[in-house]
Amino acid sequence: MSKFVRLTKTLNNKGILVKPEDVYQNIKDRTIDHYVSTYFYNQEHFNTFQTTGSIKGIKDVLTQKIWWDFDSKDDLKLARKDAITLVERLKAENINPDSLDIFFSGNKGFNVILHVNKEINRKQVEAVALKFARDLQTFDTTLYDESQILRVPGTKHQSSDYYKTEISFEELKTIKFVDLFQIAKNPLLLDVRFPLKEITQVNLNEDLFEVKEVKQEFKTNAEAEFDLNNKPRGWKASKWALMQGFFKGGERDNSMMILAATCKANGYDKITTYYMCKSALKKSWERYGEGSFTKEDLWSKIEQVYNDSWKGGQYSEKEDAFLQKKSDELGIKELTTSNTVGIKGALKVFRGYAQNIDKLTLKTGIQELDKRQRITVGMSWGIIAAPGVGKTSLALQMLHSMSLNGELCIYFSYDMYLPHVVQKIIQKHWDENEDIENVFNKYKNNDHEYVQKVEELITKEYPNVEFCAESGQTIDDIRDTIREVEQARGKKCKFVVIDYNELVITDVADPTQSSNKTAQNIRALASNEQICILSLFQPSKLTGDPSTEITSYRAAKGGSGIEQSVSLMFGVSRPGFNPRKPEDDKYVSMNCVKNRMGSIFSIDLAWYGYKGEVRTLTPTEHSDLISLRQRILDEKNGKDNGLQEW
Repeated sequence: MSKFVRLTKTLNNKGILVKPEDVYQNIKDRTIDHYVSTYFYNQEHFNTFQTTGSIKGIKDVLTQKIWWDFDSKDDLKLARKDAITLVERLKAENINPDSLDIFFSGNKGFNVILHVNKEINRKQVEAVALKFARDLQTFDTTLYDESQILRVPGTKHQSSDYYKTEISFEELKTIKFVDLFQIAKNPLLLDVRFPLKEITQVNLNEDLFEVKEVKQEFKTNAEAEFDLNNKPRGWKASKWALMQGFFKGGERDNSMMILAATCKANGYDKITTYYMCKSALKKSWERYGEGSFTKEDLWSKIEQVYNDSWKGGQYSEKEDAFLQKKSDELGIKELTTSNTVGIKGALKVFRGYAQNIDKLTLKTGIQELDKRQRITVGMSWGIIAAPGVGKTSLALQMLHSMSLNGELCIYFSYDMYLPHVVQKIIQKHWDENEDIENVFNKYKNNDHEYVQKVEELITKEYPNVEFCAESGQTIDDIRDTIREVEQARGKKCKFVVIDYNELVITDVADPTQSSNKTAQNIRALASNEQICILSLFQPSKLTGDPSTEITSYRAAKGGSGIEQSVSLMFGVSRPGFNPRKPEDDKYVSMNCVKNRMGSIFSIDLAWYGYKGEVRTLTPTEHSDLISLRQRILDEKNGKDNGLQEW
């Protein structure tokens, strides 16, 4: 009997039915994402499709493969760890890893495919898949309906620069992500690495295909808990509950319409909305059991909402009966129908915050600061320092630390020419015994091997940092840039640096009022988008030179709106700064001049100017700093400490 698979170009496409061996012949442009069905269609299905143009309602499909998908929007390492665990479990069943197809998905995860020597149905596929991976954190359990499609290997992911790339089990275990990304960017390497090969079919133990009804116990709605702490300000509590999957099978149509309308109102495009709604469906299936809601059903809802003729609005929580009913069921009516909450509602919000505090906390990489102050998402904070003190260097050190911790970061460099920023990064991480002029010479002479080593190192150190050097941006432009980066990277942005506040464009002509407005807008952006935003500020002219300690938050150039907008403010200086005595310029002082969450404090650090790096002082360096400060004070007061003898 003839077998066909469905091939689609992009997700929003009904596709065509082709023979499996003809898939690649029908792909003309690999830079466009293509997908192929996981199940076969027979001649009868083919005839139906030719008439209706749809596979909707076709359920009697079979396949000869079992697939697993591991995705983590926050940490690709977690997806890799789970994929490795799966393969090791298959090895325990005497399945050779060489018989598996293993792929980097091109964005945030890995696929593993096992070919079997018999035709099996959906329930049998799920039975085997769940037996091996049910407990794995990043395992996507929603990819087994009869219309399921997977990205075609060697085609580009629709929101990244990477192609779906086949790798070996050894590479899955050992390859560095920077190397994997380089391979996945180059489609010419893909066929060379893994040309079309014969499929190795495995004979599995029949017991593994046995479908068992598993009764799952779910919490009642009254007992249900969901995390309100991560709720963006643009979402009401009942709509956020839907996004967390708190809706049953019969409520899925209504829930998808509400979520699609809310996403549209918040400025998300159709593709982003699709994945957000899909995530909500997945959570609902895990909580209440899977239903018959298909990908086509979801797309039809999204197309309806995004159509120019859409008149449905955003659904008001105060008027929509379904949202009111959902609020009552979940015990969150107080959080949905009113702009205020009582103490119980406030405690519910705090509970989610406290339970997730470790996930919400960001590490700057400056040990003394991380020990003294918890910095979290949703916080707007700032650094005041004179030009040349090292604001940018401190920001880059924080970006480096957070990037290596897997946090997506964006650096808005409005003040410094982007190549100069990169130069600072190279000086920070490249061979400290090699002058930057030698680096310039190597680049000028096209020393490809040298350049490749430099750039591989820097790419490895900053894998999760995006740089924006576009001048003339408004706060809306910043918000749009953040969302574009999140969509392209497939993960939430946690940390943003704005260098510096005064260079953000507003509709206010007066510089002071403009800075105040920017500061307030940044505070709202941090809260609404649940992002930690560090703003760099210039001091007022009266503050003094880089050696002058800043001990007041009112030193920021701009006005009172700045000091009111931030939760945390540091004044930074270099106590040994003196062009005539560069040997003394070895220290940085950070004075916490405002702290809404605790006490003010001061930190002294060692400073290495060429690398733009701070670190913990040694006991000897700490003693030397005390002596330096005393000497500077004595000189200022006209004392010579008896050092001059006549």
